[in-house]
Amino acid sequence: MHLTQVISPFTGQYRFLSNFYPVALIYDGRMWGSAEHAYQGAKNCDRGEKDWIAEAQTPGEAKRRGQQITLRKDLIVHF
Repeated sequence: MHLTQVISPFTGQYRFLSNFYPVALIYDGRMWGSAEHAYQGAKNCDRGEKDWIAEAQTPGEAKRRGQQITLRKDLIVHF
């Protein structure tokens, strides 16, 4: 079987596929408001910064906060 349908953007019936879709999920022992919240929180090891991201009111805010945190050392790539 060859599938040719492309789902883009993640709106309408496919909105649930977006990292920004609001859904309560548990990752790393805490509750996150979306996959975007959890993704941004996973970029850091500091509990306080993780809490700050988890408390963001929207996925967009979580993303902006994730751009301001200290990245885990294993995520930093040097060329």
